Order: sequence, then C-alpha cells, then structure tokens
Amino acid sequence: NLNSSVENLRYTAERENSKRYFLQTSLVLIVIFLLLILLLVVIYSETQVDGLTKLRNRRALNIRVGKLASSEKRYSAIMIDIDNFKKLNDTFGHAFGDEVLRTVASILIKNESHNVKCYRYGGEEMVIILEHFNLEHAVRLSEYIRNEISCLKWRYDVHVTASFGLGFEMPDSIK
Repeated sequence: NLNSSVENLRYTAERENSKRYFLQTSLVLIVIFLLLILLLVVIYSETQVDGLTKLRNRRALNIRVGKLASSEKRYSAIMIDIDNFKKLNDTFGHAFGDEVLRTVASILIKNESHNVKCYRYGGEEMVIILEHFNLEHAVRLSEYIRNEISCLKWRYDVHVTASFGLGFEMPDSIK
C-alpha cells in the first residue's frame, strides 16, 4: 500500500514534469517562430524602403504601379523633382543634400494615407501615387506640397523649390 502510494506520487510528478517540459518547449518554439516572422518583416521592409528618406523605394513603386495597371482602379501620379539639387549638393555638401532629401520626404510622409503612398524614384526624384483620386485632387495636393517645400527654412541661406508633374490613369471600363 505504501509502495503503491509512493509509485503513484512518482508517476504524478513525472507527468507534471512532462507537462512542464512540453509547455516550456512549446513556448520557446513559439518565441522562435515569432522572431523569425519579425526578421522576415524587417528584411522585407528593407527591400521596400529607402534608407535615407524612409520613403518606399523604386522597387516598391514598380510593384504598386504594376498592380494598379492590371486592376480596375483609377489613380493619379505626382512626380516631384527638387530643383537645382546637384548645385545644392556641390555648393553645400552631401550632408546638406541628404538633409534636403530627408526633409522633403518628411513632408510627403506627413501626407500619406491609406490611398496616398510616397516613393523615392531615384536621386532627388520622388513620386506620389494617389489611388481613387482624380486629377483635381492630385493638383491640390501637389500645390500644397510645393508650397510646404518652398516655405522651408534651412541652415544655409538657400531657397529650395521643386517641380511637379502630374498624370492620371483610368481603367478601360471607365474610359
């Protein structure tokens, strides 16, 4: 009877230890899985985001425009080019040029929404894609951003401006 009770206690303790080991192992595997997902998200975002400006990069732009072109969504595109950027870079240095790019990009990022996405096309060129917006909305947003850029104050006595180009795409079913 005493042996049976001791054996029963030993069996219960071993079962509890097995449960605890299983739960600990499961928890470790879940944490590893979540860390791998986080790593994949970071790697994916690194391939889609420009490191200097934090805008989406040209690769992301090409993917988005490809999807839009094959869909039935209408969209507008705004192309932005910082005027005389090479001269700014040559006169005040690349650090100041980077500051200009980051600051202009921050204005674009402030205007992002679910249907408005901003991209660095290359160099001093940036693109805004407006889904479900007509050309009038794109003109208004362009003028607003152009004014914001023009009003910026810089550590050097310079006036930074930008030129804008607009385009509009309608699906064939609407044309």
